[in-house]
Amino acid sequence: MNAYAADTWGIPSREFLYGYIIVAITLAILTVLWRLTLRARQVPVDFIDQLTPPEVGMLTGEARAIAASLAILRGAGLITIDGAVLRPLGPGDATLDWYTRTVYDKLAEQASPHRRRQLAERMTVESAQLRDSLVDKGYMTAPSTRRSIWFATLPLKILVAVGVVRIVFGVVGDKPFEFLLLAVIATGFMIPVLGLTFDRTASGNAARSALTKSHDYLAPRNNPAFSAYGPRLAGMSAALFAGSAFLMINPALASAAGIGADGGSSGGGDGSGSSCGGGGGGCGGGGGGCGG
Repeated sequence: MNAYAADTWGIPSREFLYGYIIVAITLAILTVLWRLTLRARQVPVDFIDQLTPPEVGMLTGEARAIAASLAILRGAGLITIDGAVLRPLGPGDATLDWYTRTVYDKLAEQASPHRRRQLAERMTVESAQLRDSLVDKGYMTAPSTRRSIWFATLPLKILVAVGVVRIVFGVVGDKPFEFLLLAVIATGFMIPVLGLTFDRTASGNAARSALTKSHDYLAPRNNPAFSAYGPRLAGMSAALFAGSAFLMINPALASAAGIGADGGSSGGGDGSGSSCGGGGGGCGGGGGGCGG
């Protein structure tokens, strides 16, 4: 019995199989190169210091951006330990970034603890705007890039379809098609891998890595004294070191906002942030808050 599918479309089965494999490998290589080109957008590293804590948080996700703003607001004494607005904005708050001001406004609009846990849902539009600004700066992937990645895998999808049709002809003709089937399956497995999208560009990854390194002293394991560093660096810690940092800054506020130890929604921490830290690593006086 022949180990190859029967001749179809006037192409000998052996030549079709070899040609199929060569085309599949060529398309895969071209797709990888295209992905690398799309991701390679670079922004001068000097500009990363201009990123606000919510922008740094958004490099990981919306929850980190919100956590950063909440940490800033708590550090500035604008909200209570459970997320309620404590005082109106004053002249000294003029340095707050627009995203943090919006978080403050959302908290001011609704005093219900339940509504505070829905903060992410109420910040959808603003979070999208923040993300778009990072796209414009070259740190995050644009929707057009995601579409380009999808279209880049289209030739492989067409190739799989052609292979399937060839196999069907082999089945109908009662001919062997095992090798071609393996080639089609292998090609099919490449498509979802090569079609994976990415949130950050090369500059976004470099920026986040550089900021994490330069702000290592803010990591929860170092018990940073947020009351000494100020609101902005408290926000930067929450942005870079996930919910564990925010739980350390203000466990009650993390619970009120539904922020878990991983920086996402939900309840409870990982044990490392059960207090405001020891040995001067707390977040300020009275009420166990951050600067309260």
